[in-house]
Amino acid sequence: MRKLSIVFLVVLISCMFSYAETFEHKDAGISIWFPDSWKIDTEEEGILMADAPGEEAFAQLMVLEDAETMDAAIDALVQELDPIIKDFKLTTEGEEVESNGLKFFIVEGDGKVDGVKMGVSLALIATQKDSICMMVMFCPEVFYKKYEKSFTKIVQSIKAI
Repeated sequence: MRKLSIVFLVVLISCMFSYAETFEHKDAGISIWFPDSWKIDTEEEGILMADAPGEEAFAQLMVLEDAETMDAAIDALVQELDPIIKDFKLTTEGEEVESNGLKFFIVEGDGKVDGVKMGVSLALIATQKDSICMMVMFCPEVFYKKYEKSFTKIVQSIKAI
């Protein structure tokens, strides 16, 4: 019975990923997966944006042009986010991790966008093209738990191309 459950789970996960799309960010030299139900916008050069159904959550991936080191990337991150997310405060200490051969610096926090309190997940990614990308995902605090696992899966899907 346990074997059957494991097989069912593997099939279910495979089906979930087959109904999803992987996008390439050629400037950064990485690929990223988003659930199929998310609306993807790649029209703005160098920036990939994604909205969850009903625009309950938002993700953006971009290369930080002036960041050659992680310290410089953190400074650039603050400059990029200040006009968008007001009163941003960290809720976790930053964590350095390695996944799929790439180095990540991940942090979570909260702030306000247009007066609405938001949960925010941030990842800085050192790519194999010697650039640093910023992945920011946020949603109203009331939806944060709903999308927290999706955010994790999206970041874990990032791979070098």
